[in-house]
Amino acid sequence: MKSMRRRVFLAGLCASALLVQLCSGAPAQDTGKHSLWKVSSGSNAVYLLGSIHLLKEEHYPLPGAMNKAFEDSGSLVLEVNLEDATSVKAQMAMMTRAMLQPPETLKDKLSEETYSIAAREMKALGLDISALGQLKPWMVMLTMAQLKLQKLGFRPDLGLDMHFFGKAKKAGKKIIGLETLEFQINLFDNLTDKQQEELIKQTVEDLGVLESEMKTVLEAWSTGNGEKLSAVLSKSFDKFPELKKSLFTDRNDAWIGKIEPLLKEDKNYLVVVGAGHLVGKEGLVAAFRKKGFKVEQL
Repeated sequence: MKSMRRRVFLAGLCASALLVQLCSGAPAQDTGKHSLWKVSSGSNAVYLLGSIHLLKEEHYPLPGAMNKAFEDSGSLVLEVNLEDATSVKAQMAMMTRAMLQPPETLKDKLSEETYSIAAREMKALGLDISALGQLKPWMVMLTMAQLKLQKLGFRPDLGLDMHFFGKAKKAGKKIIGLETLEFQINLFDNLTDKQQEELIKQTVEDLGVLESEMKTVLEAWSTGNGEKLSAVLSKSFDKFPELKKSLFTDRNDAWIGKIEPLLKEDKNYLVVVGAGHLVGKEGLVAAFRKKGFKVEQL
């Protein structure tokens, strides 16, 4: 499940309202290339922008190419429409799914060793694990991640998804979601008990090195180094092909079916999804090239 942990922390890498990601380093700069591609058809263009979901103020302003892609697009496409995902109803639904059914508790779902490991990490983050006793392991993992991210100074409201969501709302642009929040909740909630326990153990193991590890990720993202970004993700999934299939491959295939029709319209679109979904042999960029569309990196 180490790959699953990286799917949570590494940026893009995929993205979702639930999947949090970390990055660190210098502000994004115009180096000539970015994690941004333009897919052109005979009638319009779709911009594919790789997202980092949590950033710091120092990562702004964004490179001009990203802002130009937004200005050139009539609609914004996200993994999930954040208008729906951030509503009170949606948050209540998520918490309902994240709760264990009494009398079952977190202690019942984890081995004594794993529970102790998680308790020590939570204490270091300033929270007594007993306060999370009714949560499923996957939600405990996400809570642990969020606490760590907050201590490191990263904010979800500064992530690219939220940034362009806010700009689109202000500009009155249409916002489209490729997935529902329910679907993204299921990515975690459908994990077996064994997978969820392993996810907690791997998360605890890696919290101490996240900042340095993510520096590599952000550097690759900010310079548009798709090969390096893909290599980091591929390595994390080497031993977990089934997880890669469900978290990346299957979702990419579904997204292609929803994005391709947009290339037949008379207005441009900006698609902002986790950067990990764009790169590699099974990424969206390669898929649209195989389909014969003109694809250029900006």
